[in-house]
Amino acid sequence: MSTILTLHDPQTARNYYAKGWWREDTLYSLCKRHARENPGGFALRDGRRRLTWAQLLNWVDALAANLHAAELKRGCRVSVWLPNRVEAVVVFLACSRNGYVCNPSLHQTILWEKSCS
Repeated sequence: MSTILTLHDPQTARNYYAKGWWREDTLYSLCKRHARENPGGFALRDGRRRLTWAQLLNWVDALAANLHAAELKRGCRVSVWLPNRVEAVVVFLACSRNGYVCNPSLHQTILWEKSCS
């Protein structure tokens, strides 16, 4: 059973998939595909740096591995306090890769909340 509260209706979801409105893609799987198809292309930038798809994917995978090593499990909540910088996108995609719930905040420091049921 999921630890995430939701108003999700499984029948509605099946209908959306059947009509092609929803697909199996995740934000992480789309990032991975772009890194494979266009590794040197620019994926994102902020006021300090610019990352290619390959650089972004490498950073996301490394952070996802670190979060996993910290014993977070699928469905865990990860709270993030970051400004609008590439690091925020990296955390969001790492959460997508591992099945964590990313909880962005308006503050500018980082907090890893390990709160798994």
